[in-house]
Amino acid sequence: MNPNQAASNIFYQDKQPQTTKVFQLPEQYLNLGNFNILIRPHLGPKPTPEIKQKLEQFKLESKPDHIDLVLTPRRNYQFFYSNSPPQNRVDLHLGTDKIMLQGYYFAATSQLEDLQNWQITYFDEYGQLLTGLRIVLAHFLILQKRGLLVHASAAIYKDKGIIFPGHSRKGKTTAISTTPGTILADEVILVDCQKERPAICGTPFGSKLPPHNLSCHDFEVGDLVQSELLKSEKLFPGEILRLLLKNSIYLNQSSQITFKVMELASFIAESVSGNKYFFDKDGKFWHNLF
Repeated sequence: MNPNQAASNIFYQDKQPQTTKVFQLPEQYLNLGNFNILIRPHLGPKPTPEIKQKLEQFKLESKPDHIDLVLTPRRNYQFFYSNSPPQNRVDLHLGTDKIMLQGYYFAATSQLEDLQNWQITYFDEYGQLLTGLRIVLAHFLILQKRGLLVHASAAIYKDKGIIFPGHSRKGKTTAISTTPGTILADEVILVDCQKERPAICGTPFGSKLPPHNLSCHDFEVGDLVQSELLKSEKLFPGEILRLLLKNSIYLNQSSQITFKVMELASFIAESVSGNKYFFDKDGKFWHNLF
């Protein structure tokens, strides 16, 4: 199937769908750092206990004073099966905005009246809705030049934050799992760029370790290298910039989006320090930080 086909009613999954019980789910308010998100009431599957636990840290019990982002979930009953789903990225276009996610499943989102309002189409699992939220939030932050979502783990240790950007086998979860500090997240970190100095914030988009809804303005960027020899080397701003650009989350490759990502990543790289850390799996390197 052509991945450039209109995405508003399409969902791919490379395994046969399972029958899932559907419920009328109430509206839900989430807080990530300085951002408040409304997920509107919708018909769909309940979150699993694991997802529910992740969301608990970010859930607001009552309506906040302001809403930054509104999601209108729509469960898609039309299913398209593919043994080899397309690996192409589909650009997000302002106005027509089409996104498909890579990997085991693809979700479609649609921007509604303005940048604040988005619709997400998903199938079968609440986790797919959460993944769609991650992509929507990433583009919302970039388009409004308010921050970045970065593929990274992060923690607060000795009243200072550290973020480890990197791909899945970089060692960021291994390193963060041994911290004597507080884990913000082990997979995706929000970097808030709204003030004079950026801040790192926890998110519910983790893979294994429980996240925390905390923020930290005093942080550094760490580049991980697995090694038996424990040492650190200073990173220059250009190296921090490349690390952030390589691991920023966004699907659109238009010049408008790319330019804004470059601006945000440059602001972060110029505002914080960084080090390359040679670490082992027993966590001893944490005592050499800061």
